[in-house]
Amino acid sequence: MKSPKFSFLLFIVFFLSCNDAEQKKLIQGKWICTDWKVRGESKSKDQVNVEFNFQDGGQYEYNNASLHEKGSYKIQGGKLYTTPENELEMLVDIEKLTTDTLIFNMSRGGTPESMLLVRN
Repeated sequence: MKSPKFSFLLFIVFFLSCNDAEQKKLIQGKWICTDWKVRGESKSKDQVNVEFNFQDGGQYEYNNASLHEKGSYKIQGGKLYTTPENELEMLVDIEKLTTDTLIFNMSRGGTPESMLLVRN
């Protein structure tokens, strides 16, 4: 007879993997940043010129006024892992992901930031 702890652990792993697959489908497409907060304060509108494009097959592009980045991505355990070409993997927490809204929570050098994006 299997222990209840093992059954519960198996259920959690199955639930998270299903959720990851659903989030990977939902995130695909182009997203535009409408609000970027640093320490709870919104950046000025000209600093929020940010776009993401998450493609089927695990590739993404990121654009802002001064940077164009391409690489691969994966979603695991409610976190988005991105690996820009020739750079190290980074991660952000996915606070919310629906068909039209995406919210990231992140930390840059210990400073909390959040980004609200809408589907384009």
